[in-house]
Amino acid sequence: MAKYLPRYTDEQRTLLHLLFAGGHIVGGMVAPLLFFFISSFAFYALFEETNLAKLIAVQLSVWFIFLIGEAVSLLLEWAFGLDTLVSPFSLGVWGPYLTDDRFVWALLRSVSLFSVWAVYIQVVALRTFTNQSIGRIVATVIAVDLVFAFFAAVCTEFPFEWFQS
Repeated sequence: MAKYLPRYTDEQRTLLHLLFAGGHIVGGMVAPLLFFFISSFAFYALFEETNLAKLIAVQLSVWFIFLIGEAVSLLLEWAFGLDTLVSPFSLGVWGPYLTDDRFVWALLRSVSLFSVWAVYIQVVALRTFTNQSIGRIVATVIAVDLVFAFFAAVCTEFPFEWFQS
């Protein structure tokens, strides 16, 4: 992107910077809301005896866990110059040793200490809210979280070069 900046005027560059920042602000506000509501609706659809408001409250605490994880990772990335996909708290540290594909790194990064903590919170909450078997609850929570991890990896590191002819 930087190589194209000289052909823009100062006003156009300022507008591009504002659009870029605005996109990140909107994305930062919309992504957590999508996480809250889509995952809550998924659990509500799969466990009909639950209360949607309680599920949203649980997802809020799960989001806070992920926020803690991102803040800690950001501090480590800043202090030690780590790649964003190579968090020391996740399987992402194995990514560079397994493959050169950054999409796989993004998938591996989604399995972290914080995601295990989040799964535990979700399982305990759903176990409290429902009378389903623990196996069904664990399988459902892991499946929903894996779908979100896949979409997060697609949104951050989708390998567009696969489609180039």
